[in-house]
Amino acid sequence: MDSIQLDAKVKEFEDRVNGTLTPAKDGPFWRETWALVKEIDREFKTAVYATEADKKAALYRFQNIVDQMRIDRKREDARQASQAKGLTVLRSRIINQARAAWPRQDGFAVMVKELTGSNLADLAEPAPVKKVKTPPLMPDTDPRERERYRLEKLSERMQVARDLFDAQKEDLVPKAQTDCARILEAVEAELNKALELWKKETVERKQKRGATFEQRKQEKLRLIAEMHKLIASAGQAGFKDRSDALMAEWKKVGSAGMDYEDDLWAKFKSAINSFWEARKGSQTQKLQARLDNQVDFLQKMQQSVEHDKGVLREKREKLLNVFDGPRAELIRKQLGAVVVSLEQKIQAKRIKVKELQSEITAIRRNLRDAE
Repeated sequence: MDSIQLDAKVKEFEDRVNGTLTPAKDGPFWRETWALVKEIDREFKTAVYATEADKKAALYRFQNIVDQMRIDRKREDARQASQAKGLTVLRSRIINQARAAWPRQDGFAVMVKELTGSNLADLAEPAPVKKVKTPPLMPDTDPRERERYRLEKLSERMQVARDLFDAQKEDLVPKAQTDCARILEAVEAELNKALELWKKETVERKQKRGATFEQRKQEKLRLIAEMHKLIASAGQAGFKDRSDALMAEWKKVGSAGMDYEDDLWAKFKSAINSFWEARKGSQTQKLQARLDNQVDFLQKMQQSVEHDKGVLREKREKLLNVFDGPRAELIRKQLGAVVVSLEQKIQAKRIKVKELQSEITAIRRNLRDAE
């Protein structure tokens, strides 16, 4: 082969591996390329140039093209490896964010295997624990509210995963794109299922709670009615215990809900106050009646004492006026016995008078306290 034909072949080879032809090609392309390198290299051994210097210059130029091709090939391989690694990282990020939104404690890896045919470890790098753990629960709240809060946080994570996938899915190879899409759809479906279950349980709980509140409301209305009935019998024995029992029942029933509890309690409290006012009035009437009876009894006792004292004076005068005679001694004995009896009787009545006076004082003190 002459130098002109060989230079043309080298130029054709340069066009093959330079410019737009440099990016990665398939295996057959590179096998053909290396075959051309060997073929041209052999032809340089037999090619005829005008001078040996021209031949060396042409060979040097060809070797530079081959060396640059090697450098470009290594760069392209490195770029492809970096791109593949980047795509692997992107796939891992999407899948890990989907895993962080998974509402159940287990089953994610099984779901991934069923949808993609690959193990989770092959599709995603292990995610930090803080990325996949269940969102912190709201403290000191109703369990249903804590579950609602958890599902809201998981939905936010799901949206982050979906946004990332929608923004960069074209960078993924078709298989990875399909796998990520299926995983995201499955997580969304599981989240929707959990949310629907929460809504259903919340409605059922609300209905049950409403029925419980209605039952308690009716029970408390009954207690209010019974407390009103007690007012008419407030002064009778045993009805204070019944009032206390109704209060204990009220506490045991429990709340009838925010919509009714305050109003029901106001009515029950009003009935209790009316009961105690009636009881207080009844007790005052009883105390006043007893005071009147004891004052009247005291007056009668005092009058009786004065009467007995008059009789005693009369008997003592008779005793002093008994003259000597056959029956004098007998009369003195009889009158003496009467005098002693009257003195004892008067003493007993005076004691009773003091007791009555003490009792009257106590009753009047109780009346003042009751006012």
